[in-house]
Amino acid sequence: MAAKQELSAKVADILMVVDSGEDRNSLVEILVNDGYKPRQFEDSQLALEAAFAQPPSLILLDVKILGMSSYEFCQSLKKDERTRDVPIIFAGKLDELQDCIHKFEIMGIDFICKPLHEAEVLLRVKNHLRLREVQFHLKELVAERTAELQRLLHEHSLELSSAREQIRVFFESSPLGLALTNFAGQFLEVNKSLADMLRTTEASLLQRNASDVYVDPRQRVQLLNQLREKGRLQDFTVHILRDDGNTFYARLNSSRLVIQGEELFLAMVDDVSEQIAAEQKAAVQEERERLARELHDSVSQILFSAGMIADATLGLWDKDPALGQQNLEILSRMIRGASAEMRSLLLEMRPDTLRDQTLAVLLETLAVSARARSQAEVSLKVNGDRQFADEVTLALHRIAQESLNNVAKHAEASEVLIELSGRPNGILLSIRDDGRGFDPQVIPSGHLGIGIMRERAQKIGATLQIDSEPGDGTAVIVSWEEARGGE
Repeated sequence: MAAKQELSAKVADILMVVDSGEDRNSLVEILVNDGYKPRQFEDSQLALEAAFAQPPSLILLDVKILGMSSYEFCQSLKKDERTRDVPIIFAGKLDELQDCIHKFEIMGIDFICKPLHEAEVLLRVKNHLRLREVQFHLKELVAERTAELQRLLHEHSLELSSAREQIRVFFESSPLGLALTNFAGQFLEVNKSLADMLRTTEASLLQRNASDVYVDPRQRVQLLNQLREKGRLQDFTVHILRDDGNTFYARLNSSRLVIQGEELFLAMVDDVSEQIAAEQKAAVQEERERLARELHDSVSQILFSAGMIADATLGLWDKDPALGQQNLEILSRMIRGASAEMRSLLLEMRPDTLRDQTLAVLLETLAVSARARSQAEVSLKVNGDRQFADEVTLALHRIAQESLNNVAKHAEASEVLIELSGRPNGILLSIRDDGRGFDPQVIPSGHLGIGIMRERAQKIGATLQIDSEPGDGTAVIVSWEEARGGE
């Protein structure tokens, strides 16, 4: 086959179309002496038919040939698939070449100037034969590579079919609910487990939008935003609505896919209602135990101390009325503190009441309680107070409470400053004391309520900063921005 030829002098097929006998004889002599066996033609039409019948390795073409023009001859060769890539060397006098070179250069044709010089003829012939040989070799490599790619494509097609079958089996047999949706929320694929969870059928589910199954459709927006940012999402808890009107809690593990340019989302859904209920029950029990500890550690101690002072004052009143009056003032302050502490604990036992309060009002209650418990001068400065989302108000209230508990128990401070600064898109809360401080590097995160404060800040998307040094007091600073918290 031509593609496997080695275009040496013995096998190279050179087709000559030269009108002048003298030039033809010169070319033949040059080529034959170098081992080539050219095919010779005077008439261009005969030469063209010969080229089509047996495409040569190279064509030597005179400017002036019998029959059609050399330009027409070249055009015919380039239009035919059999001869389109055959290299052509054009021979002519310098003035003849200059007249028509602009016509031929677009075809990639080479030129030899007359009178002919053996060295130039052989150099150009050998160069084009080498190029032709490389061309054949490249075609062979392309053909081999194409065949290899077709084989691999066939194998991958078989693998893809197998993978699709495995996915289908996985969809049908998975105990977890599975759904493939697009960005608009259209269900593209669902399995029976998901349909059973939603108390509906697969066919009915495919006619609905994913947003319809969320109790709060904003949860899907949050899910999509995080998926686009991270590519995948694990253990995302959502509240789902069943077709029968009941609801349940589900955990989603989801991945973002791009298939044929379309953004899709694959979700695995697990009904965790019982687990959530158990966690909530445990959280309620833990909160009750914490409130019991607070009641014992704060209110009970304040009332016990108040009782001791009241008993002592009765005996001192006649002997030292000034000291008795001082004790009464201390007693009054302690009773106000206990009352404030009780109000704070009652608010926590009835969280719904927190929704009716601004953060400044709640902080005032904590400040009164802290004055009684710590014997420190506790002041509150508010610059801009307004209503925030319930979860934000509750989280900041709990962080302030935990911080003031630490002041009362450990700081031995004489002054405490609580500052609340409202911002156009957020809020800044700080609690500073002049107490004995501590080294944050040597205090485990689970002590002094640090872990609890960080967890509450993280839950609302706030930043928590704790600055403290031994002997130099402590500052707890919380910053929350509305955009971050909303997201």
